[in-house]
Amino acid sequence: MTGRVGNIDTSTLVKPPIGHLAVVSLRSLPGSPYSQSLPLDPSLKTARESHDAFEKRVWKTKAHWHEGVMVIPGTSFTGAMIEACRKFGHQVPGRARKTYTSFFEAGVLVQGARAVLYDQNGDTVTEETIQSVDLLQSAAGKKGKLSGSRVWRRFPIVQAWTADVCFYVMDDTITQDIFEKVLTEAGMFVGIGRWRPENGGNNGRFEITKSQWI
Repeated sequence: MTGRVGNIDTSTLVKPPIGHLAVVSLRSLPGSPYSQSLPLDPSLKTARESHDAFEKRVWKTKAHWHEGVMVIPGTSFTGAMIEACRKFGHQVPGRARKTYTSFFEAGVLVQGARAVLYDQNGDTVTEETIQSVDLLQSAAGKKGKLSGSRVWRRFPIVQAWTADVCFYVMDDTITQDIFEKVLTEAGMFVGIGRWRPENGGNNGRFEITKSQWI
């Protein structure tokens, strides 16, 4: 088998003894950046350091890093697909109203547990190139008008992005057609990262630009 899907050389991949590999290239939808929000370790704050100074010093630790580059956790994608299954309720043919939710929960994972994030130029995102966004948010982490006092928080953000992901689809109940349908719906209506559509936001929407089923 020859070819490439984004930065993944599919000629090096071997079909698993059970199930399939689904190799996909994903691209952010226009106006839908990707942002992460890992919680800060309060022990990093010094005794006399202000909140603003603390945020500006350690905001990059809110991103997921692996070997010096920003990555997307594999569970972001699988979680989005599971939520899409729940949302749209696609039924398994011949299974008496059984939906695909449990099959995606138990039968799909991302190889390597993560995917490398690329910017609009096709470059990896590093601590030197990552951008930030400052937002006025509830000091207590609550939503709505009654959320109390507000403070500025800084988050890592990538305005336009791509990612190449290798999924291991272990259950043959999940066909290529339903896999790509659910992943497409996950990208449009659920999203990944901070302030994604699932949580009432607009970040983290994506579409499939290329795929290969092995």
